[in-house]
Amino acid sequence: MDRKNRPRTRRKKGVSPVIAALLLVAIAVAGAIVTHSWVMSMISNQGEQAQTAIRVDIMEFTGTSNVWINTTIRNVGSVQAVISTVYVTLTNGTVYTQQYASGNTINVGDTMEICFGTSEAPTDFAWTPNTAYKIKMITDNGFAVEGNYKSPSS
Repeated sequence: MDRKNRPRTRRKKGVSPVIAALLLVAIAVAGAIVTHSWVMSMISNQGEQAQTAIRVDIMEFTGTSNVWINTTIRNVGSVQAVISTVYVTLTNGTVYTQQYASGNTINVGDTMEICFGTSEAPTDFAWTPNTAYKIKMITDNGFAVEGNYKSPSS
């Protein structure tokens, strides 16, 4: 074949197999590190929540004009519990919420009294005798305890 009729081939340059293998390994390692970090943060957060446990020992409705719902909470978990929010749902569906910024840390095995009343709720808050209320308490890491509690008949 003469030079004129010979097929023209270009020399294509590409990444050498060694460099390609190193790039694939680096991408795989970076993906593994990102996945590991994400999984470990998720496990850490859920692990702490799993160790948190509170229970209501006493639910007491007091007062007539200055009404209160006093709740004694016991920390039965293995880490400190911090009460962050209390919800009181009336029978008509009205929900009163109280958020606590600080001072509601319960050590393991200890109890604490949380008061919900006229100073925490709007002025129209009043409990009705012989009525069940849904009360929910949430810790700072999302653990919740709730129940229906009946007010006394008088």
